[in-house]
Amino acid sequence: MRHLLKLGVAFVLAAALLAAIGMTYRQAMYQAHLSAVARSAEAAVQLFDNAVAEALSVVDLVRARGHDNCSPASLKSLDELVFLSPALKAIVISSDGAACASTDYSSALVLSDLSAENGEMRADSAIKFHRVPGAFPGIGVSRSDAGTGAAIVGLVNASAYVAVTIEPGLVQEADAAFMLDSGVPIVTTPNFDQTENDVPQRSFQVASDLYPFYFIVRVPERALAPDYFPFGYWMPILVGLLGLLASWHLTVRYLIVDRPQDAIARAINKGEIKPYFQPIVDLSTGRIECFEVLSRWVKPDGHVVGPSEFIAEVERYSLSPLLIRSLVQQTGQAMRFLIDKHPKLDFAFNVAPDTFVQPHFAQGLLEALQTADLDAQRVIIEVTERQEMPDVSQGRCATAQLQELGIRVSIDDVGTGHNGLSIISAMAPNEIKIDKYFVDGLPNNPRSLSMMQMLVRTAHGLGMKTVAEGVENGEQVDALILLNVDYVQGYHLSRPLPPKAAIALFLKQQEHLDSAAAYNALTETVASEPGGEVPHLGAHAA
Repeated sequence: MRHLLKLGVAFVLAAALLAAIGMTYRQAMYQAHLSAVARSAEAAVQLFDNAVAEALSVVDLVRARGHDNCSPASLKSLDELVFLSPALKAIVISSDGAACASTDYSSALVLSDLSAENGEMRADSAIKFHRVPGAFPGIGVSRSDAGTGAAIVGLVNASAYVAVTIEPGLVQEADAAFMLDSGVPIVTTPNFDQTENDVPQRSFQVASDLYPFYFIVRVPERALAPDYFPFGYWMPILVGLLGLLASWHLTVRYLIVDRPQDAIARAINKGEIKPYFQPIVDLSTGRIECFEVLSRWVKPDGHVVGPSEFIAEVERYSLSPLLIRSLVQQTGQAMRFLIDKHPKLDFAFNVAPDTFVQPHFAQGLLEALQTADLDAQRVIIEVTERQEMPDVSQGRCATAQLQELGIRVSIDDVGTGHNGLSIISAMAPNEIKIDKYFVDGLPNNPRSLSMMQMLVRTAHGLGMKTVAEGVENGEQVDALILLNVDYVQGYHLSRPLPPKAAIALFLKQQEHLDSAAAYNALTETVASEPGGEVPHLGAHAA
């Protein structure tokens, strides 16, 4: 009995010690997370301050150049200034009762009289913030002391700065917003209005020292403290948990509804999100030089879901590394015949900026390529524009890491997304993909032609190749040839195809081009001989 009593006392003391250690650990992690969220709020305000300051400097430059009107020359100047500034999405001018904007889509957003007193400013400042009608995720900025002439407003996209500074471990739980001093939201995360409920949470608020806005982030208490202790729970609790095992199993199986990220992660692991392949054609040879690897969710019932319905969730819940590894593996298996037989055929994979700059992305990608037996020199990483590059210097380092491995880097949707000339120049990619917005205007839209010429000239001057996206007819192809574009991609050539159809398309085109080349060579040889006649080759003729 005495030994049992000693054993019981030792057990109780050990359980108490473990509990104390666990609680100390939990409190330390809680305080660390509090500090991290507070720093995130300060960083978000600093980033948005910098973006507003850059936008105001461009607004001042527009007025100094005398381009504060809606003339064609002014609109061309506005287009170039917006493209050169990563902070600006558009410039809007209100002059003599008329309003115009640097891009067609932004003029549809801003039709109100921007010269009216409809903005917010602080008493000691001449900077005014204008709420933008419609769905634009940001704010307009101007100077109220610029005189009584035309009103010039720069539109700054605030959505890029809402969650970019929040720690990866907390970003799934946190909700944040930029707010005007009056409490009117500038831009919020999707569930921000729903976070003021009975769930215990911590709120962090930081106001700008310069401009009439503040940043607020809310994090549930349960996300700030770790859900586990560094040591196991004591034995009595384990015994009690065993009694709940059966009911827990039934609850998980029949009552708990899957979270979106759980369903997507499971689909990736099961291979339901599959690669589809869209060809990229070299305009100088007419040959398919590359396939862009695009994702489609093929449900068990055969229904195919497009990427617009799940890619945003993949990026929100940090599932991009898992998805690209899966797509690389499936590409290595499904396209093995072309990989082995056509060593010059390349494959391009899409990656969001926040995944691209992760410290271990390059090494993880290389390991996935080695497992799939896919040569790194045949791979292109396309940095998408759904997010803004969190840090340009990190982007440059990530580009250099991949290029050292032989992997090329491409910047997607150039001209309309977040990626302006300054970012492209700093990152030094191998190629740029010109957005469909400019291709749509070819060959008859002067502004599209002008922007295309500038983009191609700039890219070639920096040693980069150019790819035109969204090509839908032969006239556009002819115009792109004259513009000296290197590669084209779009529905005029082919829609994204499943692996077998993509392989068949490649082989059919290869056979056609090889047959045509052989016929042309034979024609030249026979015709060069006296009295030579070209034989009829039937289906093999070009």
